[in-house]
Amino acid sequence: MHILRPMFEPTDADRNAGIKVPSAAHRALAAMMRDGLIRIIVTLNFDLLIETALRDRGIEPTVVSTPEDVAGMEPLHAQQYLVWHLHGDYTNPAMLNTPDELRAYPDVVITRLDELFDQYGLLVVGWSAKWDSALVSVLERCPSRRYPAFWLDCSELAGPAQRLAVGRDAVTVTAGADEWLSDVLDACTALADRTTDPVTTVAIAHAAKRELASGVTAIATHDRLEREADRLASLDVLSHAPSVFNTISYAQRLPLLEDELELWTTLVGTLGYWGNPHTDAWWLRHVARWAAPKRLSGATDAIYSLASPAVTAFYSAGTAAVAAGRWSLVARLLLGPRVASRNTGETMPACFVIRPSDMYASSHWASRELFHYVEPLLVEAAGLSAATVKDAWEGARVSRARYCHRPWEATTGRPPAGRAPVCASG
Repeated sequence: MHILRPMFEPTDADRNAGIKVPSAAHRALAAMMRDGLIRIIVTLNFDLLIETALRDRGIEPTVVSTPEDVAGMEPLHAQQYLVWHLHGDYTNPAMLNTPDELRAYPDVVITRLDELFDQYGLLVVGWSAKWDSALVSVLERCPSRRYPAFWLDCSELAGPAQRLAVGRDAVTVTAGADEWLSDVLDACTALADRTTDPVTTVAIAHAAKRELASGVTAIATHDRLEREADRLASLDVLSHAPSVFNTISYAQRLPLLEDELELWTTLVGTLGYWGNPHTDAWWLRHVARWAAPKRLSGATDAIYSLASPAVTAFYSAGTAAVAAGRWSLVARLLLGPRVASRNTGETMPACFVIRPSDMYASSHWASRELFHYVEPLLVEAAGLSAATVKDAWEGARVSRARYCHRPWEATTGRPPAGRAPVCASG
């Protein structure tokens, strides 16, 4: 590692000269990953340039570079910013480099590669396929063609690369990576700026229900949820940056929040009713993130409104869980996710912190305002009658109040003997 470090890590002079720093291609890939166009990058390079490009955009990637890392990483569908060094990196003395080392991979690596090439689209950038016989073998035997493949190289493909591209029905592109990837990024950004999502919230809820009922991992629903969480995080109305936060008053925020949170709230409500413990984890971690105290100076109602994504998710999923009789989710909502108290910093269940008044600070009856916002979304998401949603909301609201006023439950994490937990809503 010490011998290789000067070959890969730039000095100040290197940085000034643009040497050993991310190229335009690295920066374009990082931007695509930020925008949800790419979620997994498998690199054969030993450098850390793609990680640097991601961190320059404020993204901390998940990096795996050894078979042990691969064995311990989360499932592929749960990954968002995964950088996989298939041959290792220069910080690891067990790098794969010689023909003998590249002839076969450990079983755990092959299993994950099989899954990757079968379930995801493929963009190959500048790979000749001449030396890595193990990777060639995995690609050759992959039977799936359900997602498109693109193969980018600065010259015409030949030999193993051409054979693999034909076998994968790949669209081949002869161009430089810096220019072509930058052009693709610009085109995607232009489309996103010019159009809104043509798929309605109701259609997305129905698509999620169909996928959840299929018996397989709801990858599309997971990805839609993650993209929506990322989109919300990028909005000015939810920005924690003081220079942005102080330009939007609470009165201006509320109508924007109600509009922007509709899809998020519907998706979480759908998962709350039709999901399972595995899918619950997808959105529960975001609830903890949004509910965390905000250290900002300014109007209190505007500061509290930054927790609105947690508020609508918490109450939408909680009511849906009561309506569905999903008591395991009810318990998870009561006992976690855990967040810090705004006053003491003490960690406690989110149901002690998240309040309807965070979003509806100007209302004398914040719970009613939140119900009027969530109720039609739950009717569409779960296919329930308005009366059923109202009953679930009222039962959940009373149950949350009862639970939060019992300090022994807060400390022990258990309701009194003989009482079934009921959702933390209202």
